[in-house]
Amino acid sequence: MRTTGKKRAIRNAFFRLGLHARPKAVVQALMQQGAQVDEELLRQVRIEMLKETTGARLSKVSRPVSSPVLRRPQGFPKL
Repeated sequence: MRTTGKKRAIRNAFFRLGLHARPKAVVQALMQQGAQVDEELLRQVRIEMLKETTGARLSKVSRPVSSPVLRRPQGFPKL
């Protein structure tokens, strides 16, 4: 833990404990390993991790683009 930065240590802790873990529990787990972090930094790192995972999903999913002209009727037949 000493060679990695605080953000990397927080990321590792979140991977071990899960993103659903409370900030206080993550802080306590990191304090046992000798890293001093605050809850605000934990929240920032969690938001960054969530942005990375959701951004990767959104870029891979492609939606078919339909033209509004195709949905509009062309006209009614004359009698």
